[in-house]
Amino acid sequence: MMHCCPGGWRLPSLASFLLILVGLFVRLRVAETPVYTEVVVARGKVEQNPAMEALRRHPRNFFVVLGARLAENGLGYLFPVFGLSYVITTLGVPNSEALSALMLAFTVELFAIVGLPRSPTASDGVRSICSARSPAWPSPSHFSGWSAPRSGS
Repeated sequence: MMHCCPGGWRLPSLASFLLILVGLFVRLRVAETPVYTEVVVARGKVEQNPAMEALRRHPRNFFVVLGARLAENGLGYLFPVFGLSYVITTLGVPNSEALSALMLAFTVELFAIVGLPRSPTASDGVRSICSARSPAWPSPSHFSGWSAPRSGS
């Protein structure tokens, strides 16, 4: 097995640690919104465990939100992994080309999320993301040096 960079895992870990510190720094410096402050003053207290309070008061809504988040996050991992596996094993695309296409898809998606104007509905957002991912999976004829398996062979 060929290793690209021994110890290369340290760079993303270090970057993650630095981002956590930046996030913590920003969070500690940002004041609460006036609306939140008004609610705290009106109630006279801050919940110690807001997740458990939400579960106790609104169990159905809590599990709907939890399920929606799990579905969104789960599919966010499932599609790239399945797509990458399918393209490499079934279509026979070389690993480097398949990974490059996936990275291109993520790059286009990032700019679509950050750069596109916000839509008023979630379905418009989903359509934007789906259209941003489609260029990363071109047809097999776009790649050189390999061919897709033929049926019956």
